[in-house]
Amino acid sequence: MKTSFKKLLPLVLLLKLPALVEAQYHHNTISISSSDVPATNNQETVSFVAPANGTATITFNLQINEDTPSGGIAFVQVSTDNTFNNVMFDASFTTSPETGNSGTLTVTPTGNPPFGVCAGTRYYLHGVGTVYNPLAGDPYGQGYFQATISYPVSDYNYSINNGTITITGYTGPGGAVTIPSTIDVGVGCVSDYLPVTSIGQYAFDGRTSLTSVTIPNSVTSIGQSAFNFCTSLTGVTIPNSVTSIGNYAFNFCTNLTSVTIPNSVTSFGYGEFLRCYSLSSVTIPISVTSIGDSTFFECFSLTSITIPNGVTSIGGNAFGLCTSLTSVTIPNSVTSIGDAAFVQCYSLTNITIPNSVTSIGDAAFDDCPSLTSVTIPNSVTSIGINAFYYDTSLTSITIPNSVTSIGDWTFYECHSLTNLTIGNSVTSIGEVAFAFCASLTSITIPTNVTTIGTNAFEYCTSLTSATIGNSVTNIGYGAFGSCTGLKAVYCQGNAPTPTNDSTVFSGDSSATVYYLPGTTGWGATFDGRPTALWPLIAYTANPTNGLVPLSVQFTSPSVDIRSNAITRWNWAFGDGSTSTNQSPSHVYSSTGTFQPILVATNNLGATVPASGPAISVVVSSGLVLNGGFETGGFTSWTESGSFSYCSV
Repeated sequence: MKTSFKKLLPLVLLLKLPALVEAQYHHNTISISSSDVPATNNQETVSFVAPANGTATITFNLQINEDTPSGGIAFVQVSTDNTFNNVMFDASFTTSPETGNSGTLTVTPTGNPPFGVCAGTRYYLHGVGTVYNPLAGDPYGQGYFQATISYPVSDYNYSINNGTITITGYTGPGGAVTIPSTIDVGVGCVSDYLPVTSIGQYAFDGRTSLTSVTIPNSVTSIGQSAFNFCTSLTGVTIPNSVTSIGNYAFNFCTNLTSVTIPNSVTSFGYGEFLRCYSLSSVTIPISVTSIGDSTFFECFSLTSITIPNGVTSIGGNAFGLCTSLTSVTIPNSVTSIGDAAFVQCYSLTNITIPNSVTSIGDAAFDDCPSLTSVTIPNSVTSIGINAFYYDTSLTSITIPNSVTSIGDWTFYECHSLTNLTIGNSVTSIGEVAFAFCASLTSITIPTNVTTIGTNAFEYCTSLTSATIGNSVTNIGYGAFGSCTGLKAVYCQGNAPTPTNDSTVFSGDSSATVYYLPGTTGWGATFDGRPTALWPLIAYTANPTNGLVPLSVQFTSPSVDIRSNAITRWNWAFGDGSTSTNQSPSHVYSSTGTFQPILVATNNLGATVPASGPAISVVVSSGLVLNGGFETGGFTSWTESGSFSYCSV
């Protein structure tokens, strides 16, 4: 009768290496087994090629049926040839019948020290099992033996180029990994250590068991996606020898908390730390000159960043969706801020752009709802579309004279914007540029602007007045649509051309369009809204002529001709001097004819031009005024007209 046996523990060849080298290896196994041990020898053989140099020990077992009266014996050999003429390991043991068909005898042979295996050599594992005095009529099923050999395998796959190693893959168990500075590539137990200089692309890709990595200072480059999706990686040590970090090198290392970039690195390419959700601290060295696209995109835990003075460009999405980022220091070396560089940095409260920056990319600060202030320097010449889109806490913005155009949607839905100054060099305002800026109360379009785009100020519901410069020739569809608080639009030039009749001010039922005397194209209405002459003011001067130095008292009214209160006065006296008083006194210290200019602002925020007399200042003749007559030295009279002499 055939008797079933329980599965036995394997016969294992164990590798023992020094601690420093052990980290480079793990173990593979290969087994031989027999489901039945017959009365005579039952032999099994398997072979393998050792992939690495190393040492090993061996264990094996044999189970005998309790019905077998005399037990059995097993032999195990390891040889480098299939004829077993070159036996490296030889062991045997015997066993008595198993009691109660339970338990397993597992033996580590004594007197047989660990033996070495050499890389590139084929080894044969051979086992023989025999049962003593088997039961009559049952030559099989009397017992069971099994042997398993475990041999060293390098944790790393690699390629060799010019005597250096590039790691191309990792097969180790993970955990805290220290990458070796050298790897033994020798064969036949002849060591040949080569330096590890590069971590190749995708080398550790998807190794989710990896918790930390120490890179040796022999490594100079980290390849593309080298540690991609190492989701358990919490720390990495990058040595000063590394000069380049490839695209997506640490992409989706979602538990990586901090990283220090060594001074040897000079630039970032694309997405090196993309979606490192737990990254809260990063040190960028002064050696870095550019931060590439998406370098720190979606680093949700990053709270602050200092960009060193060597950086000249910040790439698109470089810090996009860094939702915890509260402060950024941008140095004077930066000349461009890329598209969406800080998009959706929800916690960013303020930003100072240095005067080295010449361009702000599309959506650079899009959807930064905590941003309250931003300083744009005179060096900036272009602001991209959506640059400050939906920055709902932004209260004030000054667009410098260096900027020539405001792109589409640039300040869309900046709900808190109350103070806007547009530089004199701006020539066009894009579509929807300031739409839904619901707190904006007044706007002055400078003299060089020629086009106001479609829906540019749509739904600016607090807007009460707008002053449009004299160069505007076209106002787009719905440019001031649904500005329900709009009362006055002051146009300094000829009547512009609206895109479609009755759309520019659609929904603005209270707006009146004012124009200056002498301008053309105006009728009783403009694009559906009534028109009227601009409410001017006139100032007086006393005296208007006299001898140098001449003191003149100027007087300005406190309301315009439509009784709107004047709130600000800006005087230019024509000789280089200015004043902001309502009715200033000024002394002219040189001769000539001077035309003072007064530009006032009323309580609606509108510019109110003023008119008044010129001032003539002349030099004294040298004669002394005395009772209505001048006296002094002379040689003769010039007689003209009717006169008579009298005695004095």
